[in-house]
Amino acid sequence: MRCGTTSSTARLVNGGFKHSGYSKDVSVEDLQYPFHDRTLTVTACGRICIGRRKINLSRVFAGQKVGVREVSENIWLVTFMHYDLGFFDHESGRIECAPDPFVAKVLPMSSE
Repeated sequence: MRCGTTSSTARLVNGGFKHSGYSKDVSVEDLQYPFHDRTLTVTACGRICIGRRKINLSRVFAGQKVGVREVSENIWLVTFMHYDLGFFDHESGRIECAPDPFVAKVLPMSSE
């Protein structure tokens, strides 16, 4: 193998590399969000578009469907699969992180 190659699936063939056969165009099955107001597809540049508004999410989700639900007046929740990714409002152009569901919840000690 040539220097700098980290992929274990690449093989040296006649002085060059053979493609591993892995496709980058892998998508999750047709996701549906029945409890959300809208289901939107993330653009190739990582945005969700609502009318003329472009909300920056992440290129990681390009081509995937996300659910969008209004949780308060002009506050929207963005969900991918079963995970709440974050919130956005009409003034910001990006999504703020949702609370971490795996964080330990510590109760305050009683004063007794």
